[in-house]
Amino acid sequence: MIYPTSKFDNDGEKFTWLLEQVWEHKPYSSISPASGENPYYQAIVGMGRAALPLIYRDLKRGEKSVMSGHWSAALSYITQANPVSYEDRGKIAKMAEDWISWLEDHPDILWDLKE
Repeated sequence: MIYPTSKFDNDGEKFTWLLEQVWEHKPYSSISPASGENPYYQAIVGMGRAALPLIYRDLKRGEKSVMSGHWSAALSYITQANPVSYEDRGKIAKMAEDWISWLEDHPDILWDLKE
């Protein structure tokens, strides 16, 4: 994966560009764009905590979310948490709700959130 790092003025621009690439380069063998095979998804994970407020903002969009519950793997990796209940596993909308609740219960993690 090659992307021009100088192209972005801030994390929000970088995140938006990477997110567009996630879907454009989704592996054909995968239903989910959130795949270890997708270098753009991995680049978002690589943003670490800087990506959390941006992911949260996308989750809050509900049905308009670009990734919705597909953020679960990235969020688990970045936060080292997994608030998704056993019953909600595989249910994209429910997984997103679980993560929204957890992130809102941990506002210190969303240190850079500006709505």
